[in-house]
Amino acid sequence: MRILRLSLLAALCAVCACLPLVHTASAESRGYMPPLATDARIEPARFPEELEADRLAALRTRHAVYLGLARYETLEQEAAQVMLDYSAKRISGDDFVNQMTSFAPLLGSEADIPQLLAWTEVYPKSYAAWYALGREYLELATNAHGLAPEARDASATYAGQANAALNHSLEFSARPLPSLVSLMSVQAYGGPLEFDSAGRVATPTCNPLEVARETARRICGKGWQDVQYQILQSIARLDPDVLAGYSNYLVFNNPRWGGKYLHLREVIAAVRHSGRMNQPNLAELLAMELGWEASDAHDPMREADLYIQAFDANPQPAHLHRLYAAADAAKRARNIPFALKIYDRIIQIRPAEYRALFERGERSEDEYHDHNRLFADLAESARLGMKEAQNNIGYAYLTGYSGFPVDLQEARRWLMLAANQGYQLSRDKLPVVDELIAEQARRATRKK
Repeated sequence: MRILRLSLLAALCAVCACLPLVHTASAESRGYMPPLATDARIEPARFPEELEADRLAALRTRHAVYLGLARYETLEQEAAQVMLDYSAKRISGDDFVNQMTSFAPLLGSEADIPQLLAWTEVYPKSYAAWYALGREYLELATNAHGLAPEARDASATYAGQANAALNHSLEFSARPLPSLVSLMSVQAYGGPLEFDSAGRVATPTCNPLEVARETARRICGKGWQDVQYQILQSIARLDPDVLAGYSNYLVFNNPRWGGKYLHLREVIAAVRHSGRMNQPNLAELLAMELGWEASDAHDPMREADLYIQAFDANPQPAHLHRLYAAADAAKRARNIPFALKIYDRIIQIRPAEYRALFERGERSEDEYHDHNRLFADLAESARLGMKEAQNNIGYAYLTGYSGFPVDLQEARRWLMLAANQGYQLSRDKLPVVDELIAEQARRATRKK
């Protein structure tokens, strides 16, 4: 039995996310009580921006099921409602783009193409069907791009097919914003250097389909980035408040793709000067440009500063990911005090930010050996449902770390909460805890 207990303890050390075992004053004497597992969330609450992402994902799943069942009439009805909502200004242009994109499976699999083609055959004049087909071809082109040289030909082929379907979709909508946004990407992934929308939003000056791509600029005076700008202008004429087009333009015209930030700033300045885009979207456009510049910064502290500027340009809770990126950059620069200030700010903006609480507690312990801050933040993060924090609280009850009372039953409750969220370290600990509980029960029985 002694050998068994020693082996169990050895296993415990192997599987625990080992925290420094510093035993100081009790948790109660520090001014806070250890949390009880019965008061904790079984999983974190979803924030508004996460709920919106969940909603769009659920829509895509719903539409994929209808597509698999060949329920084309239902798809048509739902797409018609989305287009009606946009026409009636019940949703924004960006909502229109996002919701129409949910009609494409976006799984990057050729297996979805026959079903989408069948939809276009049943409804040959359906904007939604042709857009979804083009968007799926674009997904295939995106996945193939950047792979081995032999895969690039496949990317260009898919981009050409996307171009054909998306251009065809333009015939069936007076405001085909989703198609125009996707056509910007088509150019970058090897699609034909053309933009033909039946004369409604632009008229091409030449057709480079008949010449090689590398000579297109010389003959036609246009390259793929020139075509993208032409499309961007068309999007702005249809709806000046759509950010999706500008987002794509920022992606494909920053230095990673051969562009310049000076040019992007000039584009944003022109939008501001026009006075057509609403102020919240204009603020977000500037924030997006600063975010891309931050992602290309070579100095992590410069990166952190740019991400903070990006957040300050549009300081909404939905964009806290920019402050998290700034904190990550500060940690890479080993400037933990600065990272802690950023976490303080995140928590001030949204007190339920369990990730920031967890990070602030851990970094405070690492940098300042601040056990009070560690467990105050760890306890709150665990109570809010963060599985990593729940695991560490369970470990504290298991080992008596930093004055926590050893309570195997409470340890098991916390570890079970994390394990039920799929946290493997907690799952690995549970058999050991169960054996220790059984051993405790056997000892109690022997004493009687």
